[in-house]
Amino acid sequence: MENLTNLRHLKSSNLWSLKGMPPHLGTLTNLQTLSYFVVGEDSGSSRVGELGPLLHLRGMLHISGLENVNGAADAAKANLTGKNGLDVLLMEWNNSEIVDPDVFDMLQPPSKLKELTVRGYNGQKLPTWIANPSFCNMVIVRLECCTGCTFLPPLGQLVSLKKLIIRRMPGVETVGSEFHGEGWLRPFQLLESLSFEDMENWKNWFPVETGIGIDGFPHLNKLFLKRCPKLEGKLPGNLPSLAKLVIEKCDQLVVSIPSRQKLCELDINGCKEVVRESEVDLTSLRSMSLYDISKITHPTVGFMQRLTRTEDLKVVGCKEKISLWRDELHQLTSLRCLEIEDSFEHLTLVGEETGQIRSCDALECLSSDKLPETLEHLEIKECGRLMSLSSKEELPQALKHLLISDCGKLESITDRFHDNTCLESIKIIDCPKLKSLPEGLCHLTNLDNLHISWCDSLVSFPGGGLRTSNLRDLTVTLCNRLEAFPKGMNYLSSLHRLSISYCEVFTSILEDGFPPNLTSLFIWNLKVSKPLFKWGSPLLES
Repeated sequence: MENLTNLRHLKSSNLWSLKGMPPHLGTLTNLQTLSYFVVGEDSGSSRVGELGPLLHLRGMLHISGLENVNGAADAAKANLTGKNGLDVLLMEWNNSEIVDPDVFDMLQPPSKLKELTVRGYNGQKLPTWIANPSFCNMVIVRLECCTGCTFLPPLGQLVSLKKLIIRRMPGVETVGSEFHGEGWLRPFQLLESLSFEDMENWKNWFPVETGIGIDGFPHLNKLFLKRCPKLEGKLPGNLPSLAKLVIEKCDQLVVSIPSRQKLCELDINGCKEVVRESEVDLTSLRSMSLYDISKITHPTVGFMQRLTRTEDLKVVGCKEKISLWRDELHQLTSLRCLEIEDSFEHLTLVGEETGQIRSCDALECLSSDKLPETLEHLEIKECGRLMSLSSKEELPQALKHLLISDCGKLESITDRFHDNTCLESIKIIDCPKLKSLPEGLCHLTNLDNLHISWCDSLVSFPGGGLRTSNLRDLTVTLCNRLEAFPKGMNYLSSLHRLSISYCEVFTSILEDGFPPNLTSLFIWNLKVSKPLFKWGSPLLES
């Protein structure tokens, strides 16, 4: 390869198969693109020092196998500092047991670098250059799997930093002033997104109040704390620009909801406590998800009134508080999606386009007279006492997808389907008391998928049959009292897939013949008496 002196672009597509680079790579002095460089164990492959003469490299460079570098002198020969065309640099160690801090010190990139990722370094301390204010163009930093590091570098000194991701650093127990920069008056002035993930031993976060009264994150827009099981420390209190807060599996953390009007998305999945003061303004909140929270502390009365713009609300595993909010749900006039788990006896949905109700053990009937006309998706799961889905004659005309699952006492869905309903998919699973399907099934002109299973009390289809023009997929299984399909199945010209199995009293498949365009047929464990060739299907006879 050393003879290809005019080569300008060298890209590798299958990175993980490379064990080393060809020898004498440094002779390719006109090279501009080198997407991947792996430092091999084999002495015959190019060492990292071969990068030195490649002064025209630009764009992105991924260097892997840095545990194989032969000392600081070879690292210095790489002359990464002199490669001013580089924008993105990924530095990777694949063997965490081999650590040479002097090698890392010598691999300082150019000051014009925009994005840096350090992955797999196991030294106790990252080099000082990584937080040097001279990196005036650095906008993204990722520190990943640096298992030996016990402290974070003063990344608050990077004046242009906008996105910071810190992931899998089990040696870090405390984040404090060393992270912001000792004596640095305006840390993280442009930071917009901050993420801590899989920090298994991180216990305390001490936000720094600067001498001039400015917290360290004036422009922080997104904050992610994921899988930090020991974190107990206080979150930054003054986050004036925060629009999205995501907390996941931080079981010891007490979360104080920021008192700012810009918060649009709040997603908390597993924490010790959520605290909200009375003066917190939530009028800008468009999405709120609360999962598995041990305690929620805030003024209860009028809580829903403050969520005037909330479109998506999900509350699961928070029975202590959501039971106090249920009478206020109707005040969420902007709500489009609701997912809720509780012990309601009676529930009203207003304004939603999507509703998911799960594990409401005491729910017996939806207040369907107030089911919103805009409702498009409705899922009801594990409601053990639900007997009737609708207390009026019809479901909303806008409804497109209906899923009912694991409702052991459900006897009725609704009296009939509206002639002009938009229903595209109906799935009814494990409802052993369901005796019949609603009338008007034949008028569902948009119905594409019908799935019925584990409905032991279902005896027959409605009188009008299934003559819907767009039905493509029909599945019936484990309906032990269902005797036959309705007549007229041979007119279902759009039906492509038909599956019927484990229906004990099903004696005849299709009396009038098969649909003309059927392409997939699955039949299993039926007691049919008529041979297959007598079912009246030309396709099967041939």
